[in-house]
Amino acid sequence: MQSRDAALAVIYAAARAKAKPTQQKRLAVEQKGWWNGVRDCWKADDLRACIVTNYELRTVELQTSWSLAPSHAPVHFRCADGADIDVTYFDTQPPSLIATRKQEQSLMRAALAASGARYIGRNESLWERQGEVRVTWGYQAPETTCSKR
Repeated sequence: MQSRDAALAVIYAAARAKAKPTQQKRLAVEQKGWWNGVRDCWKADDLRACIVTNYELRTVELQTSWSLAPSHAPVHFRCADGADIDVTYFDTQPPSLIATRKQEQSLMRAALAASGARYIGRNESLWERQGEVRVTWGYQAPETTCSKR
């Protein structure tokens, strides 16, 4: 865990260095909230998995929010439900993306998939498979198919 803690400290310091003073306050509040979540891992069935997942998510959040990881040009999708989705992929560990639909953004991390590339967020998912993209946006929302524009 010490190596994860040290790596996150470096990333957090880089984010703080990029942040304006008002953003630094928000960043500190977010970091404290994240740390409280880590401390709650004692309640989890798998303590180690909970801690690792929390560190992984926070690291990816900071890297993507503060442009601390390489990214690729945005990819634009038009979905069957009429929505447009812009996706920016990031070279993080695990791979991640930020998808924007209407005025909403979702950070998603790569997840295991039998085939293709699957990304999971809090209530969103994006699955690229066999030239097709399937997106679920929102809690228990229906899946929609999207194509590159």
